[in-house]
Formats: sequence, C-alpha cells, structure tokens
Amino acid sequence: MSEDQIHGFGIRCPYCSGEQIFDENPAKYAFKSFEDFKKIWEEINNTHESTDSIIHHEKLIRCNSKPWQCPRSFEAFIFDNEKEALKSLAFVEEKVATWSINRDFRLYKTDMKTRWDHANEPKYYGIMFCTQLVPRPRDILLDHLIDRELLKRMIVGVSCEIGLPVTIYSAHIFKDGDDPVWMPIENYSPNYRLIPEKYNVFCETLRETIVHKLKEDLKQIKTQYQQCEFFNKENESCANQTGKAPCCENPEVWNDCPKYIYSRAKICPCYRSDLEIIQKGITLKDWKKTRDGIFYRHDTCHAGFLETCLPLIVHDNLVAAVFTGQVYLHEAKVETQELNIDLLRRLNEEEKKDSKEQKMYSSGKNII
Repeated sequence: MSEDQIHGFGIRCPYCSGEQIFDENPAKYAFKSFEDFKKIWEEINNTHESTDSIIHHEKLIRCNSKPWQCPRSFEAFIFDNEKEALKSLAFVEEKVATWSINRDFRLYKTDMKTRWDHANEPKYYGIMFCTQLVPRPRDILLDHLIDRELLKRMIVGVSCEIGLPVTIYSAHIFKDGDDPVWMPIENYSPNYRLIPEKYNVFCETLRETIVHKLKEDLKQIKTQYQQCEFFNKENESCANQTGKAPCCENPEVWNDCPKYIYSRAKICPCYRSDLEIIQKGITLKDWKKTRDGIFYRHDTCHAGFLETCLPLIVHDNLVAAVFTGQVYLHEAKVETQELNIDLLRRLNEEEKKDSKEQKMYSSGKNII
C-alpha cells in the first residue's frame, strides 16, 4: 500500500512503547483551533471534577495498555496545524498537575513509519500529556543514581559558590504504605558536623540546641541498634553497604539515621518547615518555572527567612528536593524562648576546639 492510500493513523506510547492503530481519518479527531480545544477542555474538566478521576471524551486518545503494563498512561489530542497544537499544549501545561512529560509530535500513519506530512495531504500534529498522578515505586531512590558521599562533597562546592547553605532532602520509603522519609544530605565534613557551613547566626543557634538534645536522647540506640525498627525494615534498611548502622559509625552519621530524623521532625521547627514546603510541591502545578524550564519554589520558613527549593524528578516522581536560602527579607516573628544561648556558646567553643585539634592533627603538629 502506497503512502497516499494510508488514511488511518497511529500513536506510540512513550512509556510502554505500545502502539494504537486507528483506521479512521485523523480529521475525525482533529481540532482546527485552540479556541475549539479550550472549550472542550473546560467541558471535560467540569465533568471530571464532579464524577470521575479519569477524563473522557470522544476525541481524547489514551494508551490502551493495562495499568500494570503502563502506569503512566498518556492522553492525546490531534490538531490539523502545528501552531494551534503548540498553543494548546502550553495551555495544558498550566492545567496539568503531574510531573509527566508533556510533548507535541507529528502524527504517524498506520504503518508507524511514515508521517502525515506529505505535500498533497493535510499535516496533522498531536499533543501528549498525563493527568493522572504516577504511583511511586519504592525502589526509585536518589542513592541509586548518585553516590551520597560524592553528593556531600558536591554540596560543599555549590555552597561556597553561592555563599549560602545547601541541603538536599532525599525520599526514602522504609515500608510499603508508609509516607516517604525525607533524609537530609548536607555538605561533607571530616567529623560529620551537623551544622552545615554558611548557616546564619539564628539558624545555627537553633540547630545547635536541637542537635545537642537529640544526640543525648539517642545515645542508647547505639547499644541496641539491632532491635531498631529501621535497621530491620523489610524494604530498606538504614545500614550502609558494610551492614553497619549510621549510629554506630565513629563519628556517628546522624543524618543517615531514620530514627534521628523522625525524632528531629517532632522537635525541630526548621525540619518541619522544610517538610511543609516539600509537601506543598508534590505536584507540578505548585511550582514556578523559569524561562529555561527550571522549576522552583520560593517560601518563607517558620522564622521568616526566604527558602528556595528545586525539585529532582525521576520517572515522573519527586525523589529529592534541593534547598538553599536563609535569606532575611522582612521582620520575622520568631519564637526564641526555647533557645539556650549559654548552651550554644559552650557547644560552639567545643566545636571550634575540636575543629582546631583536627586541623593540627591532620597537619602533623603536636597539639600538646
């Protein structure tokens, strides 16, 4: 059959590679203008919001694979010119809340080789998107993509370059049905210092107070780590590659300890504030976008400091969030009654002493 005799069309799913073939001419499905498409879109969503979680329309094309074969089922519309297709895609990107990739494409014929772009025939284009939230597989982890220790060293360089602290929160699921635990990854230091570089005075004061209390409260888990619920989780253990728990390292790597993170979430307003910002940005519609296509959020923390957050997306899921900030913009309403300034000063002096001794030891000098 020659190209001129092919009147149907086909669409290939970018996620499962499944092909859908239609014998009808694309003109049956094609929109001629953005205005026509917008009217239908609004009708679809008015029905969708009140009845079903999946949108339906006679001109809407979706992947026909089973959910277990394709968890990111595409949805597509066809247009008879590229200009109107691109305008409609831009409109959809403002409305769709998922992280799935939105795209435009030239329509295939039924042989899935030639396109509808022959000189003597109409040229058809499609737009593709996904309105359904993608189920989060528990095995999608930032640690599977990049070494954590390497990431800590990279943070040191980024923090020095921008002159602000940087923290990456990586999502971990320790048990089916549990919400992700957002584990902080902060800049590398030889003694695993829990106060990152570039912190402002207030944030450092608060962190010092919280950290000192948590370290005292969690000392007993070092001798009972084998009974710790996070050391024996069915999906993911807190143990490192050598099978050692973070609390048993010397010095302890508390940021890798889920028990420490859970305890911190109960008493640390800074961590809770960051979690609230992450929860606000679970879906795409909650983020702003730069001209270069970079998504970001600006929020203020509990103390009134500006925080900037950037998402890291893998397979249409939010696997990590990059935070920087602690920038003062206006008068902050801060609760300070729990801050122990005397304790802060003592801890700071101890930290400076430890740091000095570490440097002298590393240089080979006798510190006695």
